[in-house]
Amino acid sequence: RPRTDQRHQQHQTAALVESRRPTQKKQPQKAVRQHTWLPVVSGIVAIGKYSQKQIDQLQRFNKPIVVIDYDELSNGCDSVLPDFDGGIKQAADFLAARYAKIGMIAGQEKTTDQKPVSDSRRDTFAKTLKAKNLYQSEWFMMGDYSEKS
Repeated sequence: RPRTDQRHQQHQTAALVESRRPTQKKQPQKAVRQHTWLPVVSGIVAIGKYSQKQIDQLQRFNKPIVVIDYDELSNGCDSVLPDFDGGIKQAADFLAARYAKIGMIAGQEKTTDQKPVSDSRRDTFAKTLKAKNLYQSEWFMMGDYSEKS
């Protein structure tokens, strides 16, 4: 059974997946920080949004990387993505069939090192409403993902 060592930071998780049992006793926490566990890690599953600098750091481990919830195919990482555009279009169609005044409150997502993340959901929602002549720009609000926003 694989073991994982998980690091959580805001909306990110990187799980380092071990393919075989270690032959030695558990290392103290300090040793883990020095990457003595790296030889038993088969790959990295990274969940969240990553900047180019963060992807470069993960690639230095020379292990296969799968990024969940962010497209990193152009950086040589396998990626698993939800169909946000399809879901947003379905939501807009559903609302447009029932309401005339439809808006959206969206946030600008960022990586943990504060790099903006592109997100097509707002544009897809607006485009779907425009096609039905229901788009009203004053009903669309953009903020960030903070409590203050």
